[in-house]
Amino acid sequence: FGPYVLAHQIARRVLHDPAGEHSVQALARSQGQASRTLQRHLAAHGLSCRAIATEARTRSAAQWLLDTPHGIAEIGFACGFADQPHFTREFVRQVGMTPARYRQAFTAA
Repeated sequence: FGPYVLAHQIARRVLHDPAGEHSVQALARSQGQASRTLQRHLAAHGLSCRAIATEARTRSAAQWLLDTPHGIAEIGFACGFADQPHFTREFVRQVGMTPARYRQAFTAA
């Protein structure tokens, strides 16, 4: 598989269960590869399991923010973030605004 096909497969796995275990070992097993082989293969193209999983979790959370009335902390937890501050930090890093601001900006249409 090419690195981007591999990244897509990993992202789909995370999107299917954002709060599940997505360690390098678990993701490598799901791809039939050794952990280090998976890491090297992704790193050669500037990718990492952590970055792919975080982006997929953030995408899932963004969808929840728009489609559900659930609280921000609950959404963060459901999407695999350890707590609300962690969720907010990663969401800002990925999206450029807080989850609350995102919800406000895109549900006000």
